[in-house]
Amino acid sequence: MENFIGKSVKRIEDYRLLQGQGMYLDDLKIENALHMMVVRSTQAHGKIESIDTAEAKAINDVVGIITATDIKDLPNLPGDEPKGGKVAHHPLLAKDLVHYVGQPIAVVLAKSKMAAEDAALAVQISYQDLEAVINPFDSEKNTTLLHPHLGSNIAYQKQTLIGDPENIFANAHKIVGASIQNQRVAPSSMECRGVAASWDGKTLTVWSSTQGAHNLRDDLANALELKKDSVHVITPDVGGGFGAKIMTYPEDILVAYLAQKHGAIKWAESRSENLL
Repeated sequence: MENFIGKSVKRIEDYRLLQGQGMYLDDLKIENALHMMVVRSTQAHGKIESIDTAEAKAINDVVGIITATDIKDLPNLPGDEPKGGKVAHHPLLAKDLVHYVGQPIAVVLAKSKMAAEDAALAVQISYQDLEAVINPFDSEKNTTLLHPHLGSNIAYQKQTLIGDPENIFANAHKIVGASIQNQRVAPSSMECRGVAASWDGKTLTVWSSTQGAHNLRDDLANALELKKDSVHVITPDVGGGFGAKIMTYPEDILVAYLAQKHGAIKWAESRSENLL
C-alpha cells in the first residue's frame, strides 16, 4: 500500500472501453433467445376493461403475447415491508387495475426485436379512468383509495424526536419554520436497463445491467422458488446506473420466469421506455 499512497495510479479498465470493445447487455448474443417487449400503462390510475391482441399476434415472427390472465403462477415483485408500514403487492403484470404510467400490462415475445416492438405498439388496451392520487400530503384525506384492501393511502409514517423539543421551543428566542420538499429524481445513464436469461432445466443464467448482482440473485431465487446456487447472475459492462440499477424490477423477474418456459429471453430497454 505504501507504494501507492500519494501517487497517481493508472486505471487499467479504460483502454478496452475507449477502443469500443466493451460488452454491454444489448451486445450479448444469447443463442435462440426470444426478444421481449413490454406493453405499458398509459394511465396513472385506471381499471383495465379490455386487452385486444389480435392485430399484434398477426405480425410475422411474433411467438406470443402474454397477459396476467394467461399465467396463473406468475409471482409478485418482491418487496420489503417496513415495521409498522403497509406495502401494496405489485404484480409483474397488471390484471385488473393500473396504478402508474408505465406499469407493465403485457409482454410480447418475438423472434426479432423489431417484430416485438411493432407488436407491442399494436396491442390495444381500453381503460376506465380512475382518479389519481399524486400529492402525498393530501392522500390521507383523499376519498380515492389506490389499494382499497390496505384501507389507507398512507404507507408509512414516522416521527423522530431528539432531545427535549417541547422545552426548547417553549424557551426559544425565535422560532423559524420551513417546509422542505425534495424534487423527483430520474437517473438517466448512458446505457438503459436490460436483462437476459437462459434456462437449461437446472440452472438459470441471468445477464443483467445491474448494480446489485447478489440481491438480484436472491430475489430471483425467492420469486421463482429456486435454490440460490442454481441462479447465476452475470454483470457485463455497465454504462452507468446512479442508483437506478440497484433494485429488482418487474422486467428482471419476467425475463427469468419466461426463460424457464421458452429457454432464453432477452429484453433491452429503449430510451423512451426508460424516461417513461
